[in-house]
Amino acid sequence: MCGLVGVIRAAGLDVGKDLVTNMAESITHRGPDSHGIWAEHEAILGHRRLAIIDLSASGHQPMASHNGRYMLSYNGELYNHLDLRQRLEQEHRIAWRGHSDTETLLECLAHWGVRTTLERANGMLAFALWDRERKSLVLARDRYGEKPLAYAEIGGGIAFASEIRALRLLPQLSSEPDRESVAAYLNQWYVPAPRTILPGVRKLPAGHYLEWTAQSGASLQCYWSPADALAPGATNPFSSREEAIVTIEALITDAVKIRMMSDVPLGALLSGGIDSSLVCALMQKSQTTKVKTFSIGFDSAEYDESKHAAAVAQHLGTEHECLHLTEAEVLDTVPRIATIYDEPFADGSQIPTYLVSRLTRGHVTVALTGDGFDELFAGYARYVLTQKAWERIRALPLRNQLAGMVAQLPDGVIGLADSLLGRLVPAGVNASSLGKKLKHSGHLLRSKSAEDVFRSYMTAWVDPQELLADGRTDWARPPMAQAVAGDMMARLMLDDQLNYLPDDILCKVDRASMAVSLETRIPALDPRVAEAAWRIPEPERWFGGKGKSILRDILYRHVPQEIVDRPKRGFAVPLEEWLHGPLQGWAGDLLAEDTVRRQGILNASVVSRKWKDYRDGGVTTSAQIWTLLMFQAWMAAR
Repeated sequence: MCGLVGVIRAAGLDVGKDLVTNMAESITHRGPDSHGIWAEHEAILGHRRLAIIDLSASGHQPMASHNGRYMLSYNGELYNHLDLRQRLEQEHRIAWRGHSDTETLLECLAHWGVRTTLERANGMLAFALWDRERKSLVLARDRYGEKPLAYAEIGGGIAFASEIRALRLLPQLSSEPDRESVAAYLNQWYVPAPRTILPGVRKLPAGHYLEWTAQSGASLQCYWSPADALAPGATNPFSSREEAIVTIEALITDAVKIRMMSDVPLGALLSGGIDSSLVCALMQKSQTTKVKTFSIGFDSAEYDESKHAAAVAQHLGTEHECLHLTEAEVLDTVPRIATIYDEPFADGSQIPTYLVSRLTRGHVTVALTGDGFDELFAGYARYVLTQKAWERIRALPLRNQLAGMVAQLPDGVIGLADSLLGRLVPAGVNASSLGKKLKHSGHLLRSKSAEDVFRSYMTAWVDPQELLADGRTDWARPPMAQAVAGDMMARLMLDDQLNYLPDDILCKVDRASMAVSLETRIPALDPRVAEAAWRIPEPERWFGGKGKSILRDILYRHVPQEIVDRPKRGFAVPLEEWLHGPLQGWAGDLLAEDTVRRQGILNASVVSRKWKDYRDGGVTTSAQIWTLLMFQAWMAAR
């Protein structure tokens, strides 16, 4: 796991080696073990290395191909690199210099080309490949977007980096936030790809590669999308539940096994839920020594899941480490959390994700996680709630007028509305958690489709442009992708895999873990597992009132059901309690009307009104206030 930077120069882009070195140093946390800079007339590539596979100098980057034509700067892990080596050796005589997956990737690119290599790769990756002969650059990113990569075309050249903070060192780029991206962020609590918070800087989308030359500029190519797996899966479903269980367990088992490849200490994050428990169970099954597992606990009993993790660890026999954090320790971290993210990001679970990563890094360098299973195996209640809610909402007379009335009702009356809307909640859904969301979702009654209902659950500010100082922008949330096959639930899951998974979940995990130089690996995103997940018929995805039905049955073969079977909570923290209590002063300073007005991005009077409404117990939510706070904290930390 590493960080990469680089610049391909042109007459209008005068960037020297020293500046690229500084860009690399700005992301030292991604690769503290060593660094490298390679330069020739047109190109400068930089690299920061977190050594995981082949700790020797033979894994050093930037790396030259055996024929000297290509230079590679690479971030990630290629889990099937030994298989690819063997396949390559059957076609070509290669004198390997070491056993790093970097060398494997580079020689595959040199002999097979970019698209073929990416289609054969099983791993997480982002890389820059410079062709010294053609004077062309390729930037590429893995299927689901586990590893980040951003770029900017400036002065006839192009610059790129693992994190936007490195690109901000380029004097040619504006450091002022892009207004349309601010609106998108306030709506979704993250900046959706290909946007970034900076004008002129773009994220390379997941499953894409970019080819660039000085003559033709950038050409973006999609080599894989979750929709590519959905279509064949929908037309070739499993013939029985037992077939699905047996097939998927074997695939996840192998996905876990190949992700345990490491020349440094390795462990796993364990919350005690379905996903992380399954990963830890299969890890422990595959080796005789004890797996190192890690979790954190909180003072607040409502949010503390450490006892569940401890129970799973005891049953599996792992070497478990739990850090019990006091409220004071957690709150000390919160004001600094925005510095971890190089653009505004407001998923509240970013706090515990960072804290458990920090604990884990004190013991190991690599950790497996249970991320991705919710999106692939229907783990979110909104997949079912959306369909049930839409059936009832579209039958309501005068629902737009009712939505306006609900939005204006005081808390006491909204509580009554909650009980009425509670009829929309299907069996097996945590009604208390969804009740809080429904309380602030009167706008879902204005929905024109099931997709609108689904998006309403994934929205912070419905009309973010009212929060902007200079009024409305051209921004509008793009429509949901249309699946070529599959049922309604499949279409909703596809939207999450295309958007929420890469831009929220994977961004959160990457930044939080790499901030402490911890490599995380995600077995759920093995392409074989992902493709098999689409073969599960809709009734089997949400079965018996519970999501991830197939995964649950697999887990129950390894861990007793009573240990792990509990309502889904998510990796949450008591934001509302903190924002009304010990964080209120910090929040008040960031949202002070004079401060907001001086920055000139947000509408100071509107922000002040929303903050007062929140403090007074109005309809403004903690999630909405958190988006404002993380934006303000990011602005202050720039």
